[in-house]
Amino acid sequence: MESGEGADTRITTMSSLQSMLRRASAADNWTHILHRCAWCKRLFDEHGAYGNVVAFDPASVATDGMCPACGARALAQISERHTQRAA
Repeated sequence: MESGEGADTRITTMSSLQSMLRRASAADNWTHILHRCAWCKRLFDEHGAYGNVVAFDPASVATDGMCPACGARALAQISERHTQRAA
């Protein structure tokens, strides 16, 4: 379970990203923006969580990022490689 502070930070960051994307979408007439993890393809929802979505509007624009679970795995792999190189 995640602490309230971590969830609040994630939601604040996503709100800032959402504001930036709203400005970009107005310039390019995007109608629906989806935040997607480029690694696992899960989508970020309005509650600040990533989940699996079977179908969505094909006119949607997806922004690729990294979800917390994939980020943790990637950092662990980088750390392991760094440790192996140092040995």
